[in-house]
Amino acid sequence: MTDSLFGHFAQQYLAGLDEILTKLALAVDSETIRTVSSRTSVVCAPSRMQKTRQTCPVMAILTRHSVNLFLQATSTLNTQFYNTPNCIPALIEIVIKSPHWQVRQLASVELRKRISKWWPQLDASTQGTIRPKLLEIILQEQNDLVRHATARVISAVAKIDIPVGKWNDLMQFLYQCCNSANAGHREVSSVMRDGCTAYRFWDCVGIYVLYTLFEVVSNVFADNLHQLFALFGKALSDPESKIVRVTTL
Repeated sequence: MTDSLFGHFAQQYLAGLDEILTKLALAVDSETIRTVSSRTSVVCAPSRMQKTRQTCPVMAILTRHSVNLFLQATSTLNTQFYNTPNCIPALIEIVIKSPHWQVRQLASVELRKRISKWWPQLDASTQGTIRPKLLEIILQEQNDLVRHATARVISAVAKIDIPVGKWNDLMQFLYQCCNSANAGHREVSSVMRDGCTAYRFWDCVGIYVLYTLFEVVSNVFADNLHQLFALFGKALSDPESKIVRVTTL
C-alpha cells in the first residue's frame, strides 16, 4: 500500500484486491455485477447461483461469462482478501485512488459490508487515520453513487464507535457541512430510478449522512436535540435545494 496511507500493509495485497475489483466493476454487465455484489455477502455455490438466477431478475440477465466471473472473483475475495482486517484500509485506499468510479463504488459497497466484522479488530491508530479519510472522501468525491456508498460506510463505523464514546467530532462535522456556505458541501448530485425513468436531484451531504445515522444510532441524538432542531429549521428553508428541504422533512 502507498506510503501516504497505511504504508505498512503489503503492496501485493492491495494490488491483488484492486485488480479483482477492477475486473469485476469494468466487466461486461458490470452494472449488474455491482448490483448483485451489493446484495450478496457470501459465496454462492453453482446450484445456489442457478436458483438465485431463477428468482432474482437482476441475476437472470447476467451472461454465463459474468456469472462465472462473479463466482470466481467472489470466492477469491472471501478466501484471500476479506478474511483479514487489512481489507478495511485496503478498500479505503482503492476508494481514494482508483481512477474508475465504478471501482470506487464497488469498493465502497464491499467496505460497508465488512465494517461490522473487522472494524473492532483494527488498532486505535489505524481507526484514527481512517475516520478523517472517510470524511474527506465524501466531501471530495465527484461521483454521486460513490458519495452515497461512502455515507453508508460512515454510518456503519458510527454504529460501532458512537455508542462507546468514539468519533465524538462526527456530529460537529455533519453540522458544519449542513451549515456550510459551500453548496458542494451541502449538496450531492444523485440519480434515482423509478422503472425506466431517471430523475436527477440534489441532497445534502450532512443531511444525508444524518439520515443514514438515524437508521443505525438514533439514540445518539438524544443529547443534541436543541442543536438538531435548529439545524432542521434552517434546512427546511434552504434557498437553493428543494431536496435538502424534502430530505430534512
